[in-house]
Amino acid sequence: MIEVPTVFILGAGASEPYEYPLGTELRTNIVDNLRQNRSKRKEIIDLDLGYSEKEIIEFADDLYKSNTYTIDDFLKCNDDKGDILKAAIAQVLIPKEIKKNLSQENNPKHWYRLLNRNLQTPSFEDFLDNQVKIITFNYDRSLEENLFISQQSLHRKTFNVEILMEFPILHIFGKLGNLDWEDTEGRAYDPTLCTGENLKSASEGIRTLHEDDGKVLLEAEKFLEWADEIYFLGFGYDINNLQRLNVFNYIERNVGINKELVTKTVAGTAYKFSYPQKSRIKGGLFKNKINLGDEDEDCVKFLNRYGF
Repeated sequence: MIEVPTVFILGAGASEPYEYPLGTELRTNIVDNLRQNRSKRKEIIDLDLGYSEKEIIEFADDLYKSNTYTIDDFLKCNDDKGDILKAAIAQVLIPKEIKKNLSQENNPKHWYRLLNRNLQTPSFEDFLDNQVKIITFNYDRSLEENLFISQQSLHRKTFNVEILMEFPILHIFGKLGNLDWEDTEGRAYDPTLCTGENLKSASEGIRTLHEDDGKVLLEAEKFLEWADEIYFLGFGYDINNLQRLNVFNYIERNVGINKELVTKTVAGTAYKFSYPQKSRIKGGLFKNKINLGDEDEDCVKFLNRYGF
């Protein structure tokens, strides 16, 4: 069980071990789908979003020719294309919902397994005694589904889905709809449920950066204020996302009668980051108040170093 108040902040790299695309790959997949696959364009037309096939092709061409790295970069200047983009995101991500990818013991980057080990309690009735909250910028539902499968299998006698649903996971930009165990009308974690109403409900669960939910961001700040330890996993350290969380205001706290200013434990992965990139993040953004992992440390290696 995790007893120290801990917040994990997840970026795309945290879902990559489960075959989900990174930001640049997601953009490429969307472009390829909409430029080269007429059936994918028809799926979006059938959602009655008000776009013709020509307009969808123009959107994909603009996304490709913009030379942006991520969909967020493109959307900053094209906020009127949010509906197409959300449907296109769902088209790419739903086919990645493959359950066997969540339980592969031979996957050396399988950090969900490590998380489950640290969250383990003698009885599932005690599961919420874990002092953990999770903030994620990812749309996928792999973490929730993994926790459901793992904890149900571990605590067959005492498992209660209502308890699991109270475990705090906050999706800053929404997610691909509720799972079937979260909601009677939810969609199962199934790669084939990716057309028609399934596609529509999944896309409606996504929020773009122009649709910031003030309540969600306020809740995220409460998470950060509560935490003694903050860990970034698979995160790209985009300045806009860091500012969106107001994270720089919560890496220190006043302690004791004299209100001594103490820096919290703040650390994050830097997998495959160059030395100049790490220097910019550590010194430029965080003013040396974050510890970054080595360039060869994935989430598993990084968490092991911090005692998980």
